[in-house]
Amino acid sequence: MSEPMVHEERLTEYERAICYSTIPNVTNPLTYGAIAGYALLLIGASFLMVYGLRTEESIWDPWGMVVFGVVVVLGIMGFLARAIANQVQERSALAEAETLPNVESGFDALPDPFEGHSLLRHTRRFAGASLEVHDNRGRMVYSVAKSTSGQAWDVSDASDHVIMTITAGNDDRSFDLSAGTPSGVSVSRDDRDTAKVTRRPGFGSGVVDVRSKMPADEDLVFRAGGFYKGSELVGRIYFIRAYAYLDIRKTALNDGSLALFLTMIR
Repeated sequence: MSEPMVHEERLTEYERAICYSTIPNVTNPLTYGAIAGYALLLIGASFLMVYGLRTEESIWDPWGMVVFGVVVVLGIMGFLARAIANQVQERSALAEAETLPNVESGFDALPDPFEGHSLLRHTRRFAGASLEVHDNRGRMVYSVAKSTSGQAWDVSDASDHVIMTITAGNDDRSFDLSAGTPSGVSVSRDDRDTAKVTRRPGFGSGVVDVRSKMPADEDLVFRAGGFYKGSELVGRIYFIRAYAYLDIRKTALNDGSLALFLTMIR
């Protein structure tokens, strides 16, 4: 039986709305176009520097090194500025939400944007060999036990009954460069394959294909922190304070989307 929570972590409706809708729109993730453009500038600057060093021409020798140094410094400053700006936008939005009271069920006449959603959370770091997953009221929904090899996880329900096993494929890449997750996992129930989660080849977090047979056949795509069914956003994974959250429609909560969430440990 799990120990009672010492601190009741609870996401308010304002924080939830900001994490789900606002932050993805106010932050500017690093795009492949920006990376490709900087790579071209770096290649050009490297060519000038190498050309100057090999030819030892008085003009190209110093200028090639100067151009290379300027491109490197500007690239570092640009990427750092983007990261800082995103952090400031995110922290400002969350700080504003924390000053507002929780208005749960305060506007019963208004439609609930999260009606039909499930909200699950776990700590952002897998400490030890087990992990608990709670709902927003602090009730344990799942527990996850890691194998000694670290390549498989047994997922149990609140009654401590093992309901599925997640097995990692390759661990040389990750779903997210800031997370220690494998590039692909498979899910099984009673030795029957029920889901497969695979990251498409590419740089960064890229795109993840989520194919699941339980509870029904459904294909989802995970990109930029969101789960999509076709072009429709059906859920998100976001990080706030010391927790990772899975905020997803109940109809899209399946073995595949749950497996991706449970293995996205930093």
